[in-house]
Amino acid sequence: MGSDNLGAMKIKVPTDTISTAGRTAEDLALGALIGGNLFGRVAMHPALTDVSDQAERGKVLNRAWRRYGNVESLALATLDIPAYAPDALPPELAAIPAVKPGSRALAGAA
Repeated sequence: MGSDNLGAMKIKVPTDTISTAGRTAEDLALGALIGGNLFGRVAMHPALTDVSDQAERGKVLNRAWRRYGNVESLALATLDIPAYAPDALPPELAAIPAVKPGSRALAGAA
């Protein structure tokens, strides 16, 4: 009676959960990109003028931006994930034109 379904158990994740997780990841990535650059230009660069030796100032600045480059790379990869996951959409969502993989269309936009 129940032997037909052995091993065929499927786990369903509500699409709202997936959608919310994706939007949250994109928001964090945009925040990292914009916030990091804004901090660098408004706070870090002016603060480094207090370092009198120009070579030392350049060394510190380059080291800081190199370290933050890892964060920016991860943020850019996060923003590009939908372009590399075309089969990740459930069939019922793939049929909606505004939700095609890689699309950046706003929800409800035609």
